[in-house]
Amino acid sequence: MSRLSPADPGGRPGIEAFSALARAFPAEHPHVVDLPYRLGSWALDEPENCRLWLDGAGRLLAWGALQTPFWLIEYGCHPKARSGLLDEILGWGAERARQVAGTPYGRPSWFVEARPEDEEGRQALERAGFAAVPVSGSGSWSRVWMRAVEGPPDRVPPPGFAIRPLAGEAEAPLAVELQRSFFETSNMTLPWRLRLLRHPAYDPALDVVAVARGGRLAGLCLGWYDAPSGTGQVEPVGVLHEERGRGLGRAIVAECVRRLLRRGAREVLVEVDAGNAAALALYRSLGFRPFQDVVFHRREPGGAA
Repeated sequence: MSRLSPADPGGRPGIEAFSALARAFPAEHPHVVDLPYRLGSWALDEPENCRLWLDGAGRLLAWGALQTPFWLIEYGCHPKARSGLLDEILGWGAERARQVAGTPYGRPSWFVEARPEDEEGRQALERAGFAAVPVSGSGSWSRVWMRAVEGPPDRVPPPGFAIRPLAGEAEAPLAVELQRSFFETSNMTLPWRLRLLRHPAYDPALDVVAVARGGRLAGLCLGWYDAPSGTGQVEPVGVLHEERGRGLGRAIVAECVRRLLRRGAREVLVEVDAGNAAALALYRSLGFRPFQDVVFHRREPGGAA
């Protein structure tokens, strides 16, 4: 079955319309800048993992996506349609999660990101069978958005390493292997990585890698830039486990942030697990400061929250 195309030949809005809706109403979607990364996901190779809601004129009002690599149900919605559609969007996501249980697209639990102050969203999530995940203690999970508005301190890579852009599609398989290693999952795939390299929003200069002697990739930091808002973001970021603790992560993120600021970004964002003390310290050392919490709601495919 074919992937939902950027411009759907059937006359429906294509997958690029997802990003357009998010950019038009950034307060309604937490991942405006890095949506090209997220929408490249192999979960969307199955069109049934996407759902579109259109008005009478065929204009996109909302979209939903079952994002297996992230264990997330994501959506974007026109704010004027949100009250009428939110229950339907979340209900679709819960039902689709039930349908794919036991398949490669399934997960034992599904999550939805929410802002703590979004009372309407919280109530809709509860009606759909999603329960708030604790922000601390057993079974907790929360994230925090951090922002940098100035260039980071100079960070020199450790001896034996160089920092440069990824060498295009020739190095894409190495980037896939690297990301699988430092995240300890097989979520990243070569087709996904190639889609990123071919996306109109992809800037090769912002795809920064750390290279050891002999050409081995040891870390990466992929930057995204949204020109209308003047906002940059880094996603994904990682360093091989055996190379951590030497300043390589700081050096590679600092270089990517500097490139984003030169590109025109007035601010650079990153979303970090709130319980990851090492990552929080790294970003703080580069001038990032927290500005918004993210809480999660969880639902099991069988229906128990």
